[in-house]
Amino acid sequence: MRFCSRFLFCRFFHAQRPFYKEMNARQLVAAYAQGDEQAFADLARKFYPVVHATAMRRLNDPHLAEDVAQSVEDSGAAHS
Repeated sequence: MRFCSRFLFCRFFHAQRPFYKEMNARQLVAAYAQGDEQAFADLARKFYPVVHATAMRRLNDPHLAEDVAQSVEDSGAAHS
């Protein structure tokens, strides 16, 4: 019974919002510009590996690359 109620809640919850995995970056940016915070979270999740890998290649230090990637994410959130 617990699984059933949880399943129905998840179906209801996701029916209220667009399915972000099917949205491209341009659509996510447009959704974020309209005030959708989940769109920014999905953008950050989508591009974090790219930013981190680029910082790692340039800096060759995993801790510093992590700091740079986090800083980029924070500055993106600050521009909202």
